[in-house]
Amino acid sequence: MPTSKLFIYFNAGCRFYFFVILVSISLILPQLSTPLPFERSSINLRYLHSLGQLDQADISQLPLVNHDQLLNISELPNFLPPFHKVDTDQNNIVRIGAYPIIEYRDELSLHLRSIVEISLGKNFYLKNTMLLDKSLADQQGYIGKEWRGFVGYAEEAYLQFHKKNKIEYTFQAGRFYSYWGPGRTGQLLQSYAARPLDQIQASIKYLNWSFAWKASQLDAIGDNNRYLSAHRVTYKSKWFRLSLNEAVLYGGDSKNIELAYLNPFIVYTGEQINGPALKANTMLSIDGRLFLNNKSIYFEFLIDDFQADADVIDDLEPNELGLILGADFSLEKVYLGIEFVGITNRTYKTNVDHEWYIHRNNPIGYGEGSDLWRANVFGRYYYSQDWQFDCEIDYLIKGEGEMSQPWDTPWNDDGITMETGYDEAFPTGILEKQFSTSIGAFRMFDHNKWVSVELKYLSTKNVDHITNTNSDDFEVSFGLSWLFTKEFNLE
Repeated sequence: MPTSKLFIYFNAGCRFYFFVILVSISLILPQLSTPLPFERSSINLRYLHSLGQLDQADISQLPLVNHDQLLNISELPNFLPPFHKVDTDQNNIVRIGAYPIIEYRDELSLHLRSIVEISLGKNFYLKNTMLLDKSLADQQGYIGKEWRGFVGYAEEAYLQFHKKNKIEYTFQAGRFYSYWGPGRTGQLLQSYAARPLDQIQASIKYLNWSFAWKASQLDAIGDNNRYLSAHRVTYKSKWFRLSLNEAVLYGGDSKNIELAYLNPFIVYTGEQINGPALKANTMLSIDGRLFLNNKSIYFEFLIDDFQADADVIDDLEPNELGLILGADFSLEKVYLGIEFVGITNRTYKTNVDHEWYIHRNNPIGYGEGSDLWRANVFGRYYYSQDWQFDCEIDYLIKGEGEMSQPWDTPWNDDGITMETGYDEAFPTGILEKQFSTSIGAFRMFDHNKWVSVELKYLSTKNVDHITNTNSDDFEVSFGLSWLFTKEFNLE
């Protein structure tokens, strides 16, 4: 469906009426109703590169150059955005801007994002992003205030300290996005599809080794406070990267932060087992990528719960696991990505709601939740640095055990014994089957100005898991971005 979109940045001296005029003009300019072909979720990956930590953002995206090369800002190709590039030679810089986005599907909606970025000296960076989004009020499970159809919140607000010598240190505090893992359609443990968290995060890097830790406070569920801690150790060489990760989500009635789970160097799973007062939902994952010249193979494997014993009836609970397996192929003018995802029923859940792996009703892990499998193929042809053509095929099978469904224990039903055992299909119940294919063209005038068009076909069988309830739809989307940037020096 045709929509309109205009990204505008203006400096502090711009008058408000000029901003209103620009927003009005954007009504007649086309904009995508769904994410652009290079956007792998509702969060623009170009925008996420503003973190300036490309070594941590190991996402399969436009890999015409190796991710190691991307760490050198000067080698970034011109189809990546310049506004959020971290220039270590520029200090005491202030940028003030806004994204006014007008979108039309069944009705007109407004998205407005303001941005303030301040670089203080060589080591400190401050960022604030405010979001006003009319469409959020229509999203199922939205939590927040609504005023005359509009909702808004502080999307990002954080201070970052970064110092790089022989040992590289980074400390970040506030509200911000964070994601771990190489998946292109999402990640299993820490996903870019999640809402930004209120948290502190620290990392240290020495030679080929790095260690990252974070502690977050989630939204309360009823009277139950909720917290999340996670850590990650990574080894990265020229040929491969391998990371071990662990996360713990805990809480309770008037529960405060648990010092044991605040410890970056402790094994959360061991503490939770030894307890007895450290009840929590712990998860382990391993992810990595193997670099093979102009191709790579990557994976992420998540263990939420694994039944090692078979002594009592509760040991019949199915394992709760997740797997992402993918491959990238990059030639001189062609990129091809293939990815498979499988997540079993009840992954990210426990028998108490406040331990569910969600924040403000959105998954912290994979964006589509659990009880699913997916196959995705994405290709891009670089006719030139000015013209790019995309094609994507996606097949998503969703079982009835979605994140919105309550915890159940069918292995405790009458007639189920240790002798009979318990087994369930994967995915479970009536399957909703979504097939989509799209083609798109992307014209880049420079890395500040581009226009795109996309044609998409979407077919869904058993909509909302109702047998023989099907839908078919064609979408034609247009996109235009004409960015105006301005910054000023504090010195």
